[in-house]
Amino acid sequence: MNSVQKQAMRDAEAYARAYMSYGEGAGNARKLIYGTVDYKMATVPGYREAFQAASTKQDMAKMAKEAERTNRRRSINTALTRNTRAIATGRYQDVNSLLLVAGGTAYFAHRYGLDKKAYSFGKKKVAEGKALLNRLRKNNVHNIRSVD
Repeated sequence: MNSVQKQAMRDAEAYARAYMSYGEGAGNARKLIYGTVDYKMATVPGYREAFQAASTKQDMAKMAKEAERTNRRRSINTALTRNTRAIATGRYQDVNSLLLVAGGTAYFAHRYGLDKKAYSFGKKKVAEGKALLNRLRKNNVHNIRSVD
């Protein structure tokens, strides 16, 4: 396999990935790879045929699934960065409203000691639930394995 074929295989994979990607930054990625491929097709001898052969071998379903994961991760990172920057600079109007309500609730719960009460109440209920499960396990006749 010569270097033109290797370039074509690498570019075909990047082309398919860019073609299937969407969301923030996807248009820029498509623009860059499309430009690269067009330039190489016009200047590198044998590249067009090698690229077309490599493009037909691409698994577009795999690329679509990968693009979905990438876009989800990119969206989460963008939202996290935006909210962190807004909180750090004090621009609370730019913070996600759900995050703002949750933060305000946590702040007031901590300020008035409600978080400790809620924690102890939850701890007590979990202990009661465990005790109930243990009682049910001991009384379950289907768990008896032998009669001694």
